[in-house]
Amino acid sequence: MTTSENKVPVLFWIISAVLLAWNALGVMAYLADVNQTPEALAALDPAMRAIYESRPAWAIGAFAIAVFGGFVASILLLMRRKLATKVFILSLASVLVQQLYSFGIARVQDASTENVMILPAVIVVVGIFSIWYSRSCETKGLLN
Repeated sequence: MTTSENKVPVLFWIISAVLLAWNALGVMAYLADVNQTPEALAALDPAMRAIYESRPAWAIGAFAIAVFGGFVASILLLMRRKLATKVFILSLASVLVQQLYSFGIARVQDASTENVMILPAVIVVVGIFSIWYSRSCETKGLLN
C-alpha cells in the first residue's frame, strides 16, 4: 500500500468524534435515568411519574443496549473496524424498541405537556446516519 491509500480524511475523524460525543451523551442520559433520586421522581408530573415507575425491564434494557451499543460502535468506528456498522444497526434497532414502548405502549406523548417527539426523532435520524456513514466508510475502504 502506498501512503495515499493509508490516509484517512480529516472529515472521517471529525464525524467519528462527533458520533462518539453524541453517544456519550446518551450513556450519561441513561445513567441519569436509572439513578433518579426520590426528589426528582416526586417533581415529575403524576402521569409521567406513573409511566416512569411502571417501565418494564425490557424497555429499560432496550435503552441500555441502544446507548451503550451506539457508544461502542462509535469507538469501533474510530478504530476503523467494520464491526461498527453491525453494532450501529443493533443500537438503532434497540432505539426503535425503546420508542415503541414509550410512544406506542406507554403513550408518553399523551401524558406530557411538552413536545416529546423532537428528541426521539433526532435520535432516529442520527442512528440512520450512523449506519449510512459507517457503510459508506466500508465502501471507501476506510474500515477493516
